[in-house]
Amino acid sequence: MARTALFVIDIQVELADNATTEIPHAERIRRAGTGILQKTRQVIDTASEHGRAQDLEIVFVQHEQVAENGPLVKGSKPWELVFKPRENNKWERLVSKDVRDTFESNPQLAAQLKKEGVDTIVAFGIQSECCVLSTCRSALASGFNVILLRGAHSTYDIDDKAADAIEGEVESQLEGAGAKGFCRCVRCYKLHVASFQGDSANKHGTDHLMIAIYPSPSYHGMSGLTETIVKCIGMIPGQLGG
Repeated sequence: MARTALFVIDIQVELADNATTEIPHAERIRRAGTGILQKTRQVIDTASEHGRAQDLEIVFVQHEQVAENGPLVKGSKPWELVFKPRENNKWERLVSKDVRDTFESNPQLAAQLKKEGVDTIVAFGIQSECCVLSTCRSALASGFNVILLRGAHSTYDIDDKAADAIEGEVESQLEGAGAKGFCRCVRCYKLHVASFQGDSANKHGTDHLMIAIYPSPSYHGMSGLTETIVKCIGMIPGQLGG
């Protein structure tokens, strides 16, 4: 059975929950992360309760630095995760890293995931052009299908370039990487999703989240993958768009 791993990348206090140091769109990332994890955990828990085969797991990625290189020093407040894995839950794991690429810091991770049947990685988090991009590229190079959740990754404004623009550039770079080296096509699906804040709390009722799907060369069918991701983050299929 093909399985999916949800990567929650570097959503740490310094970057996403500190008014003086967080990225400009930290609130959006916190809101998205809350909704995505809630829906994913519902699927995991329901499968466990009914004794069904588990096709989802969550990988929380936490960056570490030495004091000379930055504030994310292990054990410090800035280093702490905003979203933490649940204790004693075998479907949620924590991995640490000290470089941008999660797989470079954890050389056995790709093989371990594949041994567990994982063929698809869904990614979101911080920073788009750094650890998110590097981890997604490495996952593609390892043969995984990679799904980047648009609207659920972001970064800081850099010079005269806004974070939103950088997000778009990263998505384009991943599309290029997929088209050139890892797949014959790249498809984007636009789906309606239940509000991250709950239907009663959100004045607009429904948000849109874009999913960019980058299949590896060995992947020949999109329908099963789409169903898995829809189930993974609680999406309600709506209009599909390219």
